[in-house]
Amino acid sequence: MFVSILSSVSSITSILMPMYVIDAVLSDDIFNVIKVIFVFTIILLSIWVINIIFSWYDKVKMERLHISILSELMQKTINLDLSFFDNTTSYDKYNRAYANCCNVVNSVNSIISTFILSLTNTLLISSLLVWMDLYMYLLMFATIFLNLILTNLIKKRDYVYNFKVSEKTNN
Repeated sequence: MFVSILSSVSSITSILMPMYVIDAVLSDDIFNVIKVIFVFTIILLSIWVINIIFSWYDKVKMERLHISILSELMQKTINLDLSFFDNTTSYDKYNRAYANCCNVVNSVNSIISTFILSLTNTLLISSLLVWMDLYMYLLMFATIFLNLILTNLIKKRDYVYNFKVSEKTNN
């Protein structure tokens, strides 16, 4: 999640850099141009390094979460009576739960990170576009919000569709 916020900050930095470089070039001071390029290069490189470090951290954190979920599921499986596995419907439900147990956590994390990223992008872009007309600003905000809603609806419909398909294949 932190990585997606950093990527939006990196995008905003990339948008701002040419503006400051052009202002520095227009001032006819070569040291000012070098200073602006150096500062933005340091900012982008630090974002890149932090992005790499946190992406590794996120992967390790998700793997630990998956291992704990699977461990808990296996522990509950051990406590089940063996007659549970004789019933094919119960066995199919167990297989479906085992196959999808980590997908639910991934979907929740994806929805939360999408919301936070959309909110961060809205705030960062709106701070850049304060000169914009109020109606255009509201239209942009509504478009971003609509995009967030549609993305989550598509994910929900995909989940429902996959659930129905798995129900039909198991029956």
